[in-house]
This record gives sequence, structure tokens and C-alpha cells, in this order.
Amino acid sequence: NNDVSYINLLINTLEDRYNIDMERVYAAGSSNGAYMAFRLACDLGDRIAAIAAIKGVMNETQFNNCNPTNPVAVLQMHGNADTLLNYAKAQPTLDYWIELNQANPQPVVTEIPDPNDPNATPSAHFVYGDGIAGKRVEHFRIEGGDHDWFAPPEYYISATEEAWKFVQQFTLSGAPAE
Repeated sequence: NNDVSYINLLINTLEDRYNIDMERVYAAGSSNGAYMAFRLACDLGDRIAAIAAIKGVMNETQFNNCNPTNPVAVLQMHGNADTLLNYAKAQPTLDYWIELNQANPQPVVTEIPDPNDPNATPSAHFVYGDGIAGKRVEHFRIEGGDHDWFAPPEYYISATEEAWKFVQQFTLSGAPAE
């Protein structure tokens, strides 16, 4: 709770001192930082428009205590060869946010072939669209991905680029019209 209070105070301080767009406050994290991003979405859903969680999921406490006052767009990226956090643990978290945001439970799936090895099993991008106020849930399954920050040259998908591409689409009140 102290972490959430600190982030809330930080948002207030930034708002007071700088000209920030309060409709576009985002959280992103990796591993334990992903847990924190989910926590912020749960506890500060009235302030956080979207999150990007890289190789992290929600824990049982978060599932039992998550009550955002606003839908939050969620991107979750996970390697299917993660040796620290089994890939199968990603789906319950995705299901939770799909239901909470009332997004379409049937994703649009796009395969992402490895440009260096056309015979390799492709990674995949899942989009659960049509959520409340345009707040959707997206997931990247990184084929062969371990508990890493996904970035070239080791990976052909960049977590940094995908996270920014995702979150910048959303405002607190919804997804801007395209």
C-alpha cells in the first residue's frame, strides 16, 4: 500500500509542477515491476489509462483485491519458455482483465514470424478488442522467450516499442477515435 500511495503522490507532484496530461498517465513494468503495474491498474484505475506488463502476472492477493473504478487498457507480454514464471500463468491474468473491461473473449491473433528464421515457430499477438470505452487487452506470446526484457538482437520483438505503441493509444476516458 505504501508503494501505491507513493506513486499516487508522485502523480500529484508531477501534475502540480509540470504540464502533464492527466488523461495520459501510464504504468509499465517488468517481472516484479509488472506486478506493480497490475497493482496500480487495480488501485489507481481512476488515474492510470493503460499499463504494459512484461513477464509478469497478477498474484492471488491482487485477484482478490482488484477493484478499479475505471477500465484500464492492458498489454501483457510473456515468453513461452519463461523458466521463472511459467507461461500458463499469463492466461488467468488476461482473462481477468478481458472480463473486467468487457472485451471480446475471442482474440484476433496475428502471427509474427522470425525474420531471421522463416522455419521457426512464430510468436503471436492477441488482441481482445471492443472493451468498455475502447479499453482492450493485448498479449504477445514470445516464442522461445525466457524471463527477459524482449529486445533485439536476442529477440526480434521489442518490448519497449510494443509497450509504448500500445499505451500511447489510450486516455483515461478511453481510446481516441482512429
